[in-house]
Amino acid sequence: MSGTISTAITQSVTLTVSPTSVTSTGSVETISGDAIIGPADTIAVSGWSIVNAGTVAASGPSANGIDLAAAGSIGNSGVIAGYNNGIQITGGKGSVTNSGTIDSSPTKIAPGSPNNLYDGIYFGAGGSVTNLDAGTIFGAIGGVDIAGGAGTVNNSGLIETTTLQGNGVALENGGTVINAGTTGIYGDFSGVSVYGAAGIVTNSAMIDAVGLNGYGIYLAAGGTVTNMASGSVIGSYDGIVTAGAAATVSNAGYVYGSDVGVYLQAGGRITNLAGATIESVSVGVMVNGGGTVINAGTIDAGAAGTAVAFADGVANDLVVQSGAVFVGQVIGGGSGSRLELGAETSGTTGTLSGIGGQITAFNTITFDNGDAWQVAGTFAGFGGETVTGFTSGDSILLTGVTGVSSSINGSALSLTSGGTTENLTFTALEAGTLHVQTVGTDTVVTLVPCFVAGTWIATPRGDVPVEVLQIGDEVLTAAGEVLPIVWTGKTVVDCLGHETPDAVRPVCIRADAFGPRAPHRNLYLSPDHAVLAEDVLIPIKYLLNGSSVMQVGRTEVSYHHIELAHHDVVLANGLATETYLDIGDRGALGLGRNLVAEDAPRDVQFLRDALACAPIRVTGPAVERVRRLLADRAQAPHQTRAA
Repeated sequence: MSGTISTAITQSVTLTVSPTSVTSTGSVETISGDAIIGPADTIAVSGWSIVNAGTVAASGPSANGIDLAAAGSIGNSGVIAGYNNGIQITGGKGSVTNSGTIDSSPTKIAPGSPNNLYDGIYFGAGGSVTNLDAGTIFGAIGGVDIAGGAGTVNNSGLIETTTLQGNGVALENGGTVINAGTTGIYGDFSGVSVYGAAGIVTNSAMIDAVGLNGYGIYLAAGGTVTNMASGSVIGSYDGIVTAGAAATVSNAGYVYGSDVGVYLQAGGRITNLAGATIESVSVGVMVNGGGTVINAGTIDAGAAGTAVAFADGVANDLVVQSGAVFVGQVIGGGSGSRLELGAETSGTTGTLSGIGGQITAFNTITFDNGDAWQVAGTFAGFGGETVTGFTSGDSILLTGVTGVSSSINGSALSLTSGGTTENLTFTALEAGTLHVQTVGTDTVVTLVPCFVAGTWIATPRGDVPVEVLQIGDEVLTAAGEVLPIVWTGKTVVDCLGHETPDAVRPVCIRADAFGPRAPHRNLYLSPDHAVLAEDVLIPIKYLLNGSSVMQVGRTEVSYHHIELAHHDVVLANGLATETYLDIGDRGALGLGRNLVAEDAPRDVQFLRDALACAPIRVTGPAVERVRRLLADRAQAPHQTRAA
């Protein structure tokens, strides 16, 4: 036969020429047998090539619209329909590009038309399908089913199946699905299922399983799901389910499952980005086999549900970013489970409440480097916890707890209230002094940054070593005010024996690092102590450059801190450096003082953000300008290196 079909044909066409094209005026429509047949023994290894702009339809029982027994490539802008499969390629890899309609029922080219258990497109030896914006692919048991090898589906149009237990897209031997556009992929059992090997699904449109027990996405052998900000994944039962191997799910859009939003049956990693939502009426996120959940968005299972559930007895990690929202219980796996307060660089304070109430079964709380965190919970909720990475600016708020006495033994902080004692173990504690203070009806635990002994503080009577200063002594602020000291504190740190020595070793700011006589001699601060530059306060550890600002080795260091009537900046060795910021935590470990009756309860985050004498920044334009200044001056030949 000719390679071009431009007239109406009403019987099966067996290909002898490749490529073959069906023009817009051409058609092959049969009531018995396949419409177009591509035999296996009359074509080269490269396979058949068909381009259709007309109509290819087989309405007889067991018939396919196009049936290729060898490899094949099909481009469709018209209509291809079969009583069984719209397109079937079984003898080699298949490739279909569609901007028309492909259906597994020729009787009615519309959603819901399939009257059998076949597919819009079926490959038996792997291959790829590209469904363009104008393309529609309908199937009964599957819109697209790729078996016998890895499959790739790139969809910008509509792929749909409506039969009970049907899949919008099924890859039987692993592969990749990319779903974009404005329509999406719809199924009954699943929108997308990948079996046999790992699957990769990237979605920026809609993937929806509308059946009674449907999964939006199901990966039977693990893999990766990336749901973009414009993407929605909806399952009538579960939104995203992975099994068989550890999987990774990243959500920037919306995921819903009535039973579980995202369920990792074999463990893995879930990242819910800022502005994203994972929603359920039962369990938002469930992880078996050990895994990590990172939340900067919303995980909502309703007040009576469980937002996050980890399996018992395995290592689990819940990372909470500033702005994260949990609706429902958050349950760790007990021993080995860690609650991690994520590092950020926005210069704000993150807050998390509910320890011991909404949030339970985590035995370690980790404060990452970056923004400060205020963590609140019950007295018993913090009992037995290991706290790591606690730094200046971080705080632990024991809600509704008053009359607390405290003591410290090595890394253990013991708190007693109402005859009950709870112990917290601090590891990787940065340089400073732990402070415990009752504020109204709550108790606050914080860490105070310090000056190293030998630092000279400017006073009206000249520079005075910080360790000599006492309550009532006057100091000069960077603005020239004379203010009295209202509190002092001291701690001695064993750097050599510390779990993370770099967290406590002092930072040396070389003489003239910030400018002439700024400082006028080498200045040593704890890593979290902030200096004033570019009208912002920058913790010195964020300005390390290995030359003019560098950490120094010490086996032991004596740290001192001073507090004025309000947070301010004093001249330490001539450099503008912060004093202690009172957030209601001075009385601690024999070094503090009690609040008087008129002191009112105050929110720790509000105080840190509102009462600091300047904005606190760890990144951004101001910090970068200071870094460049330090780098330029470090290279200048005139900079001194005075001790």
